[in-house]
Amino acid sequence: MAENNTPRIHDEKRENVLPQVAIRMVQERPLISTEKMDSPKAAIHVMSEFLSQMDRELVCVVNLQSDMKPINMNIVSMGALSESLVHPREMMKSAILSNAHSFMMIHNHPSGNLVPSKDDVLVTDRMHQVGELLGIQMVDHIITGRGNEYYSFHEKDTIPISRNHFTSDIDQLQIGNKVAEEQTGYSTESNPVKNDRVQTTALPFQGKDMNSIMQSLEMGVQNFLEGDQERYKEFLKVMTKFHNYSVNNTLLIAMQRPDATLCNSYKRWQSLGRQVKRGEKGITIIAPAPVKTKQTRERKDQYQQPVIGEDGHPELEEVEVVIPRFRPTTVFAYEQTEGEPLPFLVPEELTASVENYEIFMEAITRVSTVPIRFDEITNGAKGYYSNAAKEIVINKDMSESQTMKTAIHEYAHSLLHDKDIMISNHVEKDRMTKEIEAESCAFCVCAAFNLDTGDYSFPYISGWSKEHDMKELKGSLDLIRKTSGEFIDKVTQEMQAIIEERTKAVEVQMEGTITFYVAECMEFPVMGEFHDGLSLDEAIKVYESIPSDRMHGIKGIGFDLQDDSIYSGQYELFSGNKVLYDAIDLVDHYKKNPIIQDAMKKLETYAAEKKQKNQSVSNTQKKKQEQVADKPPKKKEAISL
Repeated sequence: MAENNTPRIHDEKRENVLPQVAIRMVQERPLISTEKMDSPKAAIHVMSEFLSQMDRELVCVVNLQSDMKPINMNIVSMGALSESLVHPREMMKSAILSNAHSFMMIHNHPSGNLVPSKDDVLVTDRMHQVGELLGIQMVDHIITGRGNEYYSFHEKDTIPISRNHFTSDIDQLQIGNKVAEEQTGYSTESNPVKNDRVQTTALPFQGKDMNSIMQSLEMGVQNFLEGDQERYKEFLKVMTKFHNYSVNNTLLIAMQRPDATLCNSYKRWQSLGRQVKRGEKGITIIAPAPVKTKQTRERKDQYQQPVIGEDGHPELEEVEVVIPRFRPTTVFAYEQTEGEPLPFLVPEELTASVENYEIFMEAITRVSTVPIRFDEITNGAKGYYSNAAKEIVINKDMSESQTMKTAIHEYAHSLLHDKDIMISNHVEKDRMTKEIEAESCAFCVCAAFNLDTGDYSFPYISGWSKEHDMKELKGSLDLIRKTSGEFIDKVTQEMQAIIEERTKAVEVQMEGTITFYVAECMEFPVMGEFHDGLSLDEAIKVYESIPSDRMHGIKGIGFDLQDDSIYSGQYELFSGNKVLYDAIDLVDHYKKNPIIQDAMKKLETYAAEKKQKNQSVSNTQKKKQEQVADKPPKKKEAISL
């Protein structure tokens, strides 16, 4: 550009002169031909040789036509070994001058590490939004290594969803009275209105399209986490009730209907015998809507190596892939419906903290992956998880509710913050994040079991949320949801198993051991035949074998109970072909024993069958006698002498 040839615009008095400039592109040596760049592999085929020769980070923009053929390539920035400075003005300049339909970002990591940095994610998000504002679509951001390896934001389905929201209503138009751009950073986060008091109603929620939903979600996270602790507690309560939902859908429900206890679609409620009330507004959540498509890729052999064809090039194959997509859908809360009541699944006995303290603690001990022990802790802590000993230690002699909450808190630490596990997973967390996650898990589990949570406090939530970006905050919320949800399910299952085991043990203890005996004379068992140590079936057979008319006594069946109670010993049960109900009813201990009650029922059936059999035999004999009586006497024949 030469200034001496530039025309000048000036006022009439020629006191102020404003230079007029022209911006032009200078074409350099082309890198490639005009083949399409409609996939990351195609782009790498074009750019990898050029970028692999660079010993520092280089950021390029490839401007594309509507058919994905490249128009040109522009080097936007060349930085140091591990970083490069990028600004949207430089990125979009060549795209605008080239009348590009879309553009693709490509930059290299000389180290060979393809994992996107926070700055890489930030610039991707920023350029995606800038492209949407200018009407020039960003199709991908590709990070290359030393060779043909690459990382594609498009392939990983991580191109950010637009947060831009446009309005044609002047009343909704909001233009700030101050515009500033910091030299050291860029922020796309909106500033939601914050109330000084605790909000107990639903948060503002706009639109039912995915763009509006994602914008509302980001504002919702900030509102819940940057508000005071009561707002965060309300969100955790919703998370407890919907721990099988994703963190995004939990947030959406908490924002629109914080009092919801159960959500279903309109048709699902109808199938359950309930109808949505007239005038109720639905709750918008996100439902998966995966898309199947076909892609062409290199054929691989059993060793995952490319199969080379006769022409010397890799063979290609067409495969069907599923691309995860989501769509808005509408559900309604139980509180918005009427009709048949629904039974809730959590057993009532599991919610009583005092009565089931031992059961609760035993369940925690069973599900815990590390040992739990009680000890005297002198430093004032209520408990701790030892990374060295791999154990949970709880201060003894605390209240039951405090002991439960401490056990859950430390159990969460053992799952989420074990030092060795975090190192192996390449995870680093500050102390505040660890405490927030553990405390939140404890709060969710306690709320699920209706335990006293009055002394819980989260004094550092606001400071914690301000020190972490949105991705980290959502990651922690999702981790809290998964951990507390799995813990609630496991503990509930174990508590039910323990209750069943203890109930069965009580029954066995109450039943004791019972055998049966048969006496030829129940009044004086020492007289005549006497058989003991029998099962009930054996006793009935022996009872049948003893003739009823052998002596003047009445034969019968009794039981011998041994249960370490004052009622242990022998007692009559059956005599004279009758069950001795009156005698059994006199002793409440016998009435509650299931074995004795079962024996009485079986003997009652035996007596009824025996009576019916005897009646049948008697009727047969009587009929024979009647037939003999009705038969006329034979005539006597004359005897000749």
